[in-house]
Amino acid sequence: MYLIHNGLLFTDSILQYLWLQQQEKPINQRKFQTFNDIIEAVKLTPCKLSNNLNLRRTLQHMSWILNVNINVIGFRSSKQYYKCFHTAQCYFPYYIFQNTLVKLLRSPHLLPPLIIYYYKKKYFISSQNVSTACLIDIQLYQSSSHIISNEKIIDILNNTDINLSFNVILYSTYSWALHKNKNILNNNIVGCYFSKDNTNIVQIFISPHTLNNEFCAYLLEPFNTPQYLLNNNSKFAIPHLIEQDKTNIITKNKEEMLNQNYCICDHPETQRIFLPNKTCYNIGKINNCNLFI
Repeated sequence: MYLIHNGLLFTDSILQYLWLQQQEKPINQRKFQTFNDIIEAVKLTPCKLSNNLNLRRTLQHMSWILNVNINVIGFRSSKQYYKCFHTAQCYFPYYIFQNTLVKLLRSPHLLPPLIIYYYKKKYFISSQNVSTACLIDIQLYQSSSHIISNEKIIDILNNTDINLSFNVILYSTYSWALHKNKNILNNNIVGCYFSKDNTNIVQIFISPHTLNNEFCAYLLEPFNTPQYLLNNNSKFAIPHLIEQDKTNIITKNKEEMLNQNYCICDHPETQRIFLPNKTCYNIGKINNCNLFI
């Protein structure tokens, strides 16, 4: 086991580690020929990256762009979340970060899985790794395997045509979540299926394993999910590091937003926001639009 640089050098250390892992491959199987190539692949743009990016956002982008299964694992006391009858205090591994879509939809990956352990405010890499970690505070007996198979869940994630007699909504987060936090779950929908013949909804949480593309699927207690969130394509809307996080906006209807009785330049809202300075000189109109200099 060895220590990865802590603090601001964390992501740089990950790139260094991935670069060294790639060097063990034959030259004709290396995707990046120089270390600068891997830097440019992550950066994608000459624009300056924000200094306020959090760990989850950075690792989400890196794992997707580089197609690498990155896991950051911490440890929690089991008595706080699960029934533990041991006299000594027990701990269980939980995800500080993982990327479900990369694990399940982008296999095979560029490099072997990267598992980083967080302990006492330091990051470590070990030659002996855990095969699973907890992503949600749900007991194993709440598995959904008696309702839907894991193969069908993968088909839903891939938008494959299937035939089920019920509706399915799939959730999965980047880090440890509580099943009672419905806002977190609703912001992490990774797939959905709608049946033509039934209105019953089965809500399932996906918790991937660390070393491969296998996963556990847990049955959630029913709760309301806004209709505008149920879009299979939105799971691939991954913002670049220079962009803000994606947001779900409820817009007004087209008739109210686009009033075709006006040219856009003469629309009251346009006039209110972009009204020219009083010192501007009106030189006339073209196609009923006012022109100013």
